[in-house]
Amino acid sequence: MENHPTTSIIKHFETIKDPRIERHKKYKLGDIFFITFCAVIAGADGWVAVAELGKAKEK
Repeated sequence: MENHPTTSIIKHFETIKDPRIERHKKYKLGDIFFITFCAVIAGADGWVAVAELGKAKEK
């Protein structure tokens, strides 16, 4: 029988230590990773495109 991972991709990103200074955090690091991941899959070719997708899907 094969072992299948049960951890979601969001849970995986939450395990990464955030090196940012607390007072500079506007968004959760896991959210930034997830938005970037989704944007790249959707064809984003740079940070401007990632930001545009993030803003478009904010709600």
